[in-house]
Amino acid sequence: MNVVFLGGADFDCPRPLGTTDRTRYFKVTTLEEVQRPELHKWIEEASRTPGWR
Repeated sequence: MNVVFLGGADFDCPRPLGTTDRTRYFKVTTLEEVQRPELHKWIEEASRTPGWR
């Protein structure tokens, strides 16, 4: 599964994977990856990024 961050390029530490100007994504292939602290941090940061509401 891909978790897509529409404003991910604006994050403090953006993901390297992206398909458009501001979009970044994280590929999730295991349950362990869902539990990574980084993913939770990016989701928190996404909630504060303009355009997510």
